[in-house]
Order: sequence, then structure tokens, then C-alpha cells
Amino acid sequence: RNISNDHPKLKIIIHPMFPDLCNISRSLNKSARAKLLNTVKPLESGEAYREVNMKKIWHPNWKGSVDDEVNVAFIQEVVDLVWDNEKRLREDPNSKSEIQDSDYDHQLITDCTKAYFRNIHKQFLEHHDDEKARKAAERKNQGRRRSRRQTATKARRKAAEVFEKEYGHPGVLGMIDTDFTSDVLSYGSDADLTEDTLKRRRGADVGKGAFMVEGAQWRSTDYVAFLRWLSFKKSKANQGPDEQNEEVPAPKRRKVVEKKAVKSTFDLAPSKMHSGPLLSGKKIVPFRSMVSEKWLKKRPDIALLDGGEWLAGFYGRLKEGDIHKDDARFLKELDEW
Repeated sequence: RNISNDHPKLKIIIHPMFPDLCNISRSLNKSARAKLLNTVKPLESGEAYREVNMKKIWHPNWKGSVDDEVNVAFIQEVVDLVWDNEKRLREDPNSKSEIQDSDYDHQLITDCTKAYFRNIHKQFLEHHDDEKARKAAERKNQGRRRSRRQTATKARRKAAEVFEKEYGHPGVLGMIDTDFTSDVLSYGSDADLTEDTLKRRRGADVGKGAFMVEGAQWRSTDYVAFLRWLSFKKSKANQGPDEQNEEVPAPKRRKVVEKKAVKSTFDLAPSKMHSGPLLSGKKIVPFRSMVSEKWLKKRPDIALLDGGEWLAGFYGRLKEGDIHKDDARFLKELDEW
């Protein structure tokens, strides 16, 4: 664990000093400054910094350790700046200190500075090693995909709580797991998509930046329909009605206009659903009704829970307007696949 995370106010003071000392402009955003920081190289002379117009421009060696001579000098410069700036604030009666008393400690500031240096050292090695860079990019991509699944799951669980109370079906919340949710995928440009995928995006009437939704072969049509129904219910609840004519005297009965449900994703073809195993990080075992019978025939030994019988036939019971029209079109396609 990075010690800086335990001292957030100290962290936000130390971190910007690294690109500052390397003469990277503050006019750039945080991401751009971080990228440029990774391009800083040590001086051929072996010196820790060079002077330009009476200003020190530091050149730490990110590839080296915190104990390298150049890096020791750089880290000490950061520590001294943090300490001296805070000291001036504390001595000025018209200024307010930025660091908590418990954090205003030489050793703690040094430890936090070294921790951040080690973090940049790790990023530098990953950036300059093709295999490590590939793995780092994959980890970042997987993290983004999981974050999108978590967002969808969180919204569905709220709708599922209402459903469970209203209908009295036990175990509904247990069905809503992040690892059971479709993957929401991004892409670089239209050139990365097949003609079929482009056609599906156009058919869904979403913009060029829309995410692609990749389902899982193991999920039954009824289960997918239930998940889409929950998402639709939650989105409708979030939107609510638009009230009109607010600037004129209100009539006895105010006119309301229901907002149109808008999607920012489109579904890949059922044939492109991933065929991976049924896995849950929380080791949740799904109900049999959640699993496709077609998929299960090839894997009869999979352990499943009995129960959730109410889910059987859920798709067939949906009426027009119960889910988004694009979801209805995809579910029909999935049911026939």
C-alpha cells in the first residue's frame, strides 16, 4: 500500500512538485504532465539538474532507485520545498497552513516522497518495456471494463431491491453480480469495427462514441431480459417527468411530458458473445433459471442452485414499453439464436 494514500493532504502537495521541478508546465492537465514526466531523462554529465536562467531544471533517473545519488538529491529538494513552504505559511499570521500538524514531519514527508518516486519508477519501467507496457495497458483496460460493469450492477441492485419487496421473490439481489453483467467495450475508431458491427450501431441510433455491449453465452434469455428490465426501470426512475410552463401561472393540473429513454450503448451480435466459463469473484452460484439450457447441455456437471423459478418465462411476459425498444429487438434476436 502506498503510504501517501494515508496522508491525502500531503500527497496533493508532493505530487505536483515532481513535474514542477522537471520544468513541466502547470498549464497542462494532470494526465499530460504525468506522461511528460515519464520522458524526463538523466543528464549525460551525471548531474542532478541543470540551470537555465537562474532556474534549476531537475533530471532524476526514473530507471534507478531512490538511493541513487541523483535521485537522493531530487527527493531531498522536494522534501525541503514542502517543509520550507509550510514553515513560511505557519510563520505568516495572515496565512493558513496546508499540512496537518501530524503530517508536518520530516521523516513522513520523506517517506511519502520516496513512495511517489517508486510509483513513477514502476510506471517508467512499464512504459519502456514492451511486455510490461502491454500488461499495464491490459490491466488498465480490465479495470475500466470492470468499473463499467460495477456502475450497471449498482443501478440494477437498487431496482432489484424495489422488485424484491414488491413481488416477494427471495434471492433476487443475489442474482445481480458484477461478474454476471455484460462487458461494455470501447474501440479506437470505426476502422476497428466490422461492417456488421457498424450496421448494428447505426441501427441502434447511437453516436460514434457509443460503447459496445458483449454478452455471455451462459446467460438465459430470461435472465438477460430481467437485467435489461431493471436497467430500464432505474433509468426511468432517474429521469422522471419534465415540468412545463414554469414561468407562467400554473393551471390546476400541470402538464407533464415524459422524457425519452436514451441509450449510449449498442449490442454486439449474439454470435459474438463471449463463451468463457461462468465465474464470480464472490463465488456466487447462480440459479438454474439464470443459465441457458442450450449452454448447460454441453456442461451438465456445473453446480447450480435450485430456486428462482419466477424468472422462467420472464422474457415472454414482457409487454411493449417494459424495456427499451433496442433491448426488445436484441432479446428477440437472442431468443432466436
